[in-house]
Amino acid sequence: MLYPNLINELFCMSVAECCGVGTVPVTSARGALSERVENNQTGFLISGKPGNIAYNRKFVEKAVFLLRNKKERESMGKKCCNSAMAYQKNAVASEIEQKIINILRR
Repeated sequence: MLYPNLINELFCMSVAECCGVGTVPVTSARGALSERVENNQTGFLISGKPGNIAYNRKFVEKAVFLLRNKKERESMGKKCCNSAMAYQKNAVASEIEQKIINILRR
C-alpha cells in the first residue's frame, strides 16, 4: 500500500485494513501511522513531507524495493498481518478484561 500522508491521523483505517490482509504499507512517519507500522518490520515509515524531493526519493525507493523483493515482501506481509491481529476486538477486549481483573485482585 502506498500511502503518503500530510496529516497526523489518530487512527488510519486504510493502513489497518491493508495490514490485516498482509499488504505492506509504505507511508509517512506521522501520527498514529508511526504507532501502527513498525519501520522495516511491518512496513516502511518515511520521514518528511510528501512532495519534498528527499521524501519522494525515499518513498519510491521503498516501493520499488517491495516490488523487486518478493521474499522480503511476503515476510513483512506476514509480520504486518500478525501485528494487525492485536487490534481485533476480541484481543483488545481480553486485554482490557485482564487488566480489570488484575486491578480488582489488588
